[in-house]
Amino acid sequence: MIILPDPKNWLWRAILNKKTKISIFKILLFKIMQKFFIPSFSLATLVHSMKPVRQNWHSIIMGNKYIYILLVIGLMPLGAVRAQIVEPEIKTMMAQATTEMNAGHFNDANITFRKMLATKKVLPTNMSYLFAETLFMINQYHNSESFLIKYMDLAGKGGDYYQQAVELQRAIQEKMMDIQECSQCNVFGYRLKMCNLCGGEGTITSTCYYCKGLGKTNCLTCQGNGVIISKNIFDVDEYKSCHVCDTKGYIVCKVCKGNNVIKNQCPDCLGSKNTPTEEICEHQSAVGPEEINVEN
Repeated sequence: MIILPDPKNWLWRAILNKKTKISIFKILLFKIMQKFFIPSFSLATLVHSMKPVRQNWHSIIMGNKYIYILLVIGLMPLGAVRAQIVEPEIKTMMAQATTEMNAGHFNDANITFRKMLATKKVLPTNMSYLFAETLFMINQYHNSESFLIKYMDLAGKGGDYYQQAVELQRAIQEKMMDIQECSQCNVFGYRLKMCNLCGGEGTITSTCYYCKGLGKTNCLTCQGNGVIISKNIFDVDEYKSCHVCDTKGYIVCKVCKGNNVIKNQCPDCLGSKNTPTEEICEHQSAVGPEEINVEN
């Protein structure tokens, strides 16, 4: 049976002790400095600054194994914890992707990183930056920006690639500005060409689905008879000319307006008149028969 210290005895006195408060504050300060500002900030620096009260906090912490264990876990660097839970398979794939990047094979690195994501396992924080850099090098600027933001959120200013991330963010913004100002490519930077399906019209013509291309439909008021038949009080049929179709028995199709055909939004270009190619745009004017349609 484990007997915990009586909180009314030395523990409360220790917490209320002024010097102990200062010691605990410095330990928390060390943790904050190490995580967010100075990763190399060492515990030795903290202990050196606590020499006047070192014996006090040391005796209190070492005197109770439960407090000692909690402080050891709490002071463990976050990166060390992450490194422990990253599986060997992920480490191997991470090393492979890094090697491919160093060799300039960014398309291969892209595939390796995507395999890492597909495992749905815990991934190293640095992977977000390296993947962002890889995506930038293969001109996938939107995806690169997404992973770069993720890295900045996870690592902050204390990240291993913080300075490189700032430079990459600036480069992405420049590329995005070029894309935004260019009328020859889509928002992802791929060059556009005139839509082959609609010929740059943005719409396609098809037979009216309502009248089946006839341009007219039966009058619903007279059922196509041209006259309205009703019974009078003597139960005798009475005939009146249909005022809706003017005795014709049919009316103009309300969908195609009598044109037999209708225009729908092009399913390929979604009305934009252009479709993207697999070619990265250099933000220059297009020439030739596949010149894009920039008219409204």
